[in-house]
Amino acid sequence: MEKLGIDPLLLIVQIVNFALLFIILKKVLYKPILRALKAREEKLAAIDKDAKELIQKKESFEIEREKSQKAAKLQVKRMLDEAILEAGRLKKQALEEGNKRVKDLIAKGQNEIERQRRLISQEITLEAKELSKDVINKVLSQVLDKSARTRSVTLAARELESKAKIGKKGKL
Repeated sequence: MEKLGIDPLLLIVQIVNFALLFIILKKVLYKPILRALKAREEKLAAIDKDAKELIQKKESFEIEREKSQKAAKLQVKRMLDEAILEAGRLKKQALEEGNKRVKDLIAKGQNEIERQRRLISQEITLEAKELSKDVINKVLSQVLDKSARTRSVTLAARELESKAKIGKKGKL
């Protein structure tokens, strides 16, 4: 080796120096660097894990939000349907009450008309009797004396009353 210009003692010293340097660097420099790299790798793994969890939470939140929106829409639709049904029921009830009131008013009106008709009929009957008495008195005053005339008027009035009663019974 001497021919090559290599000193064996120097080579051994260089090898020992290199081994010592390697051991020192390994203990002093590589281990802390390796620990720092490992810690950084663990941090990155934790961050990646947290990111995945956040993405899952976001997706589950979006799914939950969609479910809530659908449920709210269904509830609103249900409430609208119920309101429409209630409005229809109230409308029907109002119409029924209105129809009932109209029927009551018509019945009252018919009763009042019938009462007024009876009153007018009675008044007409009384007036007719009075007119008949006056006509009979005038006609008979020219033909009969006062006592015969009074008897004839009384008989004629009774006959008219009996005919009026028979007429009322026939109408009823």
